[in-house]
Amino acid sequence: MAAPALIGNTVFFNQAYLGELREWSTGATASAFSVYAVVTVVFNMIGGALVDRLTALAMVLFFLVPLGAGLLVLGAIRSVVVAILVFASAAGPGVSGFLIDRGVSYAGQIVAMGVYCLIASVLMVKVTGHLRARRYRHPSAEEASRKTS
Repeated sequence: MAAPALIGNTVFFNQAYLGELREWSTGATASAFSVYAVVTVVFNMIGGALVDRLTALAMVLFFLVPLGAGLLVLGAIRSVVVAILVFASAAGPGVSGFLIDRGVSYAGQIVAMGVYCLIASVLMVKVTGHLRARRYRHPSAEEASRKTS
């Protein structure tokens, strides 16, 4: 759950550096982030509707796939606990800057973040399976009353 905050802030914090690496003009970099903002709003609305229709448990299997694919394919153009999200969003740019200072390429960091998202999505298949099995074995009071009525 922390990946979008960590990765989003890392990419935004280093957007000028990303533009330099891609040899984009300042205008092109700014335009890319404007497009990213619009796409984010649209797909957050679509995602909200899907969660309402399919449940969060079903959607958690896929929610990092677009971010991971975007990091790998587009080069970064794109809530468990709020404290974890805040920590992750604050830690990302600092860790990334530290790694850049130590010679770790930003392009390599972007690929690593994309791979992380895809691996986390695959692991969620197992997690959601366990959660569904536990819910089946130990239904909530509401689910139990629906089964008996």
